[in-house]
Amino acid sequence: MDVPEFNDELVELIATQSDDQAHGLSIRELEKIRDDNLVAIMEALSKQNKGKGWGAGALHKDYTRQLAKLAAKKPTASKAAEKAKAEKPKKRKKG
Repeated sequence: MDVPEFNDELVELIATQSDDQAHGLSIRELEKIRDDNLVAIMEALSKQNKGKGWGAGALHKDYTRQLAKLAAKKPTASKAAEKAKAEKPKKRKKG
């Protein structure tokens, strides 16, 4: 197998090809596109195997199910907040 010599010319070639493929997008924009694509793949995998999901898709399905359960719960105050509320002095009415 032929392996190109690692030199400045090769580095320049790879950098130029990468810039051409990026179509002027920033690193952050490319990362967002990558992440969106990865999530879309996991969502597609989560619908496979008769709705049980495959691999990362099954993990994604379980994670989103847990998030939905947490979002549906009524928020509760911490014990410290409840204690502070109970110990808070009540205002007296003037009169």
